[in-house]
Amino acid sequence: MKTRELAYAAGIVDGEGCVTLRTRRPWGNEVSRICVPTLMVCNTDPRLTDWLRARFGGSVCCSLRPGSHQKDVYRWSVVNRQCRAALLLLLPFLILKKAQAEVLLASSRYLMDHKTYKGHSLPPELIVKRAAAIQEIRLLNRRGPPPAVTSQS
Repeated sequence: MKTRELAYAAGIVDGEGCVTLRTRRPWGNEVSRICVPTLMVCNTDPRLTDWLRARFGGSVCCSLRPGSHQKDVYRWSVVNRQCRAALLLLLPFLILKKAQAEVLLASSRYLMDHKTYKGHSLPPELIVKRAAAIQEIRLLNRRGPPPAVTSQS
C-alpha cells in the first residue's frame, strides 16, 4: 500500500475511528475474559468504509435508521490478527490513537490466544496482564479531556 494511502487511513482512524479491546465473559466463567483487539471506523458515507475494507480487510455493517432524520451509519471493523496487521501499518502515521495502538500491539501476544485455553481457566498471570491492558485502553478511550500530559519545557 502506498504511503499516501496509509497516511490518509491513519488520519481517518485518528478522526473517526476507535482502537479498543472488546471484552466478554465466556458462558459459565466468572473470571476469564475473552479480549478481542478491535479497530473500527464509523461514517455515514459507505464509500469510506468500503475503501478501508478494500485495503485492510475486515467487514462493514450498516445501522439503518428508518423513519429517523439521521443518516444510516456504516461501521468498518477489523479484529484480532487483521487488527494487529492494520495497526502495524498505520502506527507511524497515527497521532491521536497512537497510544491505544501501542497498547494493543504490545499486549497482543496475550490477548489473542484465548482459543488455546478453550474449556480451561486462564493462568492467573494472563488474567492480570489482560486486566491491565483493558484498564489502560479504557483510560485512553474515556470521554472528556485526555489524560494529563507532562510538557517538556
